[in-house]
Amino acid sequence: MTIWTGRRDSAAKERFFHYVTEIAHVEKVTPGSVCLCGFAVDRGVARNQGRVGAAEGPDALRRQLANLCVPSLGDIWDLGNLVCDGDELESAQEKLGEWVQGIIEAGAFPVILGGGHETAWGTYQGIGRVEGVAKSLGIVNLDAHFDLRPVVDGKGTSGTPFSQIASACEKARRSFHYTCVGIQSSGNTESLFSRAKEVGASYHLAEACIQDPERVVRELAEKMAAVQNVYVSFCLDVIHASVAPGVSAPQGLGLFPWQVEPMLTWLIHSGKMVAFDMVELAPRFDPQGSTVRFAAEWVRKVVMGYFSQANGR
Repeated sequence: MTIWTGRRDSAAKERFFHYVTEIAHVEKVTPGSVCLCGFAVDRGVARNQGRVGAAEGPDALRRQLANLCVPSLGDIWDLGNLVCDGDELESAQEKLGEWVQGIIEAGAFPVILGGGHETAWGTYQGIGRVEGVAKSLGIVNLDAHFDLRPVVDGKGTSGTPFSQIASACEKARRSFHYTCVGIQSSGNTESLFSRAKEVGASYHLAEACIQDPERVVRELAEKMAAVQNVYVSFCLDVIHASVAPGVSAPQGLGLFPWQVEPMLTWLIHSGKMVAFDMVELAPRFDPQGSTVRFAAEWVRKVVMGYFSQANGR
């Protein structure tokens, strides 16, 4: 049975599930629509010696999204889930890249439901193949970690995606405009701070986001003014553990919703977002469902923001 069911209060289309159609091929995607892609993979988390469970994230997110109330939206397509066969993480990331490329080239907006943060390397592979988008791209990662670890023996992990993206940008002779928001100094080694400086990344410590979120928004806006397009990756471990315990690495000093809200709201309404992924949701560690509820609320806001921008509202 489809996940996309819910309450029907009237004949009107008033809930998220009313707008979702499941499809089997990216060729079905239409211009001006949103396309959901599930990346039911946490092999990169296992390689990174983290708590696995994020492979269960996409369907948990769908169930929570389905019944949420929404205003009038456009078409939302759901391509289903990609999975990882054994240790074939790279093949799954390559396939995700093909999906994302097809969606962007169709004139639609990809929303990827992860999955560990290895999702991001798959997302970027798709963006990177669309030259008109990739040549002027900023990346904003809301995350407690840089995820700039080195790739060892050709195998990426949930801790390497932005290092892989930096290398891809260098190979393609593109600028690497990377900003990480919510960094925990206790969760990133001095080597990672050095790596961030080496690749020209900018970042905002969690303390700065807590003390003056509006200043972070201003600085983020200044940084993203240099690019035409923005890819946003939202790692749920940036959020305080009392709100988001259901992640691989919960944060006792993470951000609260009202501290991350100004940044995400600015990004949504910037009109520059070309892709969005929500990662690291591990339902098995979320017994009260607070993590999935928070994640679904923000996916809802991103989708509504996209249609609002597309319709000039």
